[in-house]
Amino acid sequence: MDHTKEHITDITEVDGEPVIQHLNNPVTDIPNNSEKQYLGAVTDVQVVGNNFYFSDGSAKVEVRVVS
Repeated sequence: MDHTKEHITDITEVDGEPVIQHLNNPVTDIPNNSEKQYLGAVTDVQVVGNNFYFSDGSAKVEVRVVS
């Protein structure tokens, strides 16, 4: 079993898979000078395929519909 575990670890390192951030281990490298801005009243809507883009003039939110 130990051999298989080492082999899987080697494959992961060779493939260069990204590290997945766990929900209980939040991202800590967010810049301190970031300012939260929320979407105000929607003034523009664009539809591109299954993507809907809502904008208030300064912020834009993308909603992707997957079925």
